[in-house]
Amino acid sequence: MGGRTEMQELEDAWGKFRLDEEESGGLEVSSEEVGKAASEGTDMRYALIGRFLTDKPINFVAMKNTMASIWEPGKGIAVTEVGAGRYLFQFFHEIDVITVLNNGPWTFNQHILVVRRLMETDQADRVPLNQVTFWVQIHNLSVGFHSIKIVTDIGNYVGQFLELDENNFKGSWRNFLRIRVNMDVHKPLKRRMKIKKSGGEWLWVDFRYERLTLFCFICGCLGHTDRKCSGLYEFPEGNVLKPYGSWIRASNRKLPVHGGDRWFRLAQTVVSQAGEGVNATDTMTVDTEKEGIVEQDWGFTMGHCPVIGPQLGPLQKERGY
Repeated sequence: MGGRTEMQELEDAWGKFRLDEEESGGLEVSSEEVGKAASEGTDMRYALIGRFLTDKPINFVAMKNTMASIWEPGKGIAVTEVGAGRYLFQFFHEIDVITVLNNGPWTFNQHILVVRRLMETDQADRVPLNQVTFWVQIHNLSVGFHSIKIVTDIGNYVGQFLELDENNFKGSWRNFLRIRVNMDVHKPLKRRMKIKKSGGEWLWVDFRYERLTLFCFICGCLGHTDRKCSGLYEFPEGNVLKPYGSWIRASNRKLPVHGGDRWFRLAQTVVSQAGEGVNATDTMTVDTEKEGIVEQDWGFTMGHCPVIGPQLGPLQKERGY
């Protein structure tokens, strides 16, 4: 066998040069230019990216109809399938974004929506989606422990503390305190925790989760029931230990859900500022005069269509549009 030829050595050197060039090169873009790029393309300032905690296929048309009906975004919404079970929710006003982020979790067919804001440097198909926000009720906490510091520490035990209900420590007596926490969907829900005063006895405080839907009574994780839990196989048949139950759900006020027809209608073909035609089936909004609806809400748009809708109704005026 002979040694390496001059051509092989040259090819290796050239390959190394190309790799070094890639490592040392690159493009640094100013924040102003990034903002300019966003304004020239699809406006993602008010965009959310999300997925549902389920392995089952999601009916896209029914889902976007349902979410628009629940959220009632005053300035409209566009929903796009990103792929791999991910959806882009593009709003057109900061108020609508904050309303969705601060009042979750949201569900479709009992499946929790894991959603977060899409940042300028994010790739929609690669953004980690494993955090969900809950309002959690703290029950059986003695009055002596009712302080912002203690409640914050409790929140960081449940998950990551975000905020507390401003009514926790004022007004009339309440049977529980409320905190909003961010939680990892791969970790089990916390049922309770021990607390005591120095030199005193341990006491138990219990947690109740608002708007909690599908979760497992065996492992306490979100997104599946005990029938689909891997822990089911760790117990002899008929002797399954279930440390969780429906009691961990807080009593919730049901949100009114209206039919999609209240917000949607097929729009006429419109022309964007770039002069591109938009299909009539891509834009839907309210025809309040035709449907005889008194309260007027903005429509639901898809793709990159301009938002078309009637004048602001009472709901939007209340939100400050």
